[in-house]
Amino acid sequence: MLNPWLFIGFSMLIACSSASLQPAGSDSGVTPGTPDASADACATPPASALCSQNPTGAVAMNTISDLVAAMTGRWLLCGHESVFAMDGGDVGLEITADNHWYKLFAAEGAATVRGAGFDEEGTWTAIDLGDHIQMNFEIFGSGTIFTAPVFASTPRAMRLNNNGVLVGDYVIDPTVPAGSVRCAPKPELTRNDGA
Repeated sequence: MLNPWLFIGFSMLIACSSASLQPAGSDSGVTPGTPDASADACATPPASALCSQNPTGAVAMNTISDLVAAMTGRWLLCGHESVFAMDGGDVGLEITADNHWYKLFAAEGAATVRGAGFDEEGTWTAIDLGDHIQMNFEIFGSGTIFTAPVFASTPRAMRLNNNGVLVGDYVIDPTVPAGSVRCAPKPELTRNDGA
C-alpha cells in the first residue's frame, strides 16, 4: 500500500511545479525561461489619444431617441474611474440599442473585449424626467446605477455621473479594435491579503 504522506507530497510536487508535464519530444509552445507570448500581447493596454482633448460641442438630449443615437457604441474609458468603480479593471463600456450594456476589458493587442456574467454586463433603461433624461444601468447579479448622461461631439465623448459617487468619462475611438482574447486581470496593488 502506498504511504499517504508520500502520495500527498508527490501530488503537491506535481501541482506546484512551474513546468508543465509534457511527454518527451512535445512542444508546449513556450520555451522555459522566456516570457509568455500572451503576456506580451497584453503589455500595452487599450488607450485613446482622444482622452487628452477637452470635449466640446454639447449634444442635446431632448428625447429618448436622441439618447439612443448618442450613446450606442464601444466607449473607451479615460482615466481610472468608471461609472462602476475606481480602478475596477474595466477599460470601457459598450452600450447597444437593444437595451444591453457590457463592461469592456483589456484584450490582447491593445484591444477591448466584452465582459460577461455577474457584475460585467446588464440592461439599461431610460426615463424622460422632463428637464433631463435619466439612464439606469441594471447590473446582472448586483444593483442599479442611476446616471444623467452628458455627451459632446468633438471628440465623441460621454460623461456618466453616478450621483456624484463615481464619474466616468468615455470617448468613442474607432482606432481601438475589438479583441477576442481577454487579458488576465492585473493584481490589485492596494489590496492587503494579510490583514
